[in-house]
Amino acid sequence: MPMCPRKFCRLLRRWRKARGLNQAEALVVLGLPADQALLSHYERGSFIPRPARMSALLAIITGTEVQP
Repeated sequence: MPMCPRKFCRLLRRWRKARGLNQAEALVVLGLPADQALLSHYERGSFIPRPARMSALLAIITGTEVQP
């Protein structure tokens, strides 16, 4: 696992709030399906993304995503 699930949850929520995004807007930025429940579950820690998806989300959140 690329990161502790609890830390990931907190980081994801802080990232979204710091940018003034609601969950629907954050889904678009993160490239996730238009399912607010999914992001809510990620932020609460009731669902944790698989390692590959978590790594991709962390790259976006931390600004380390490689642009094509």
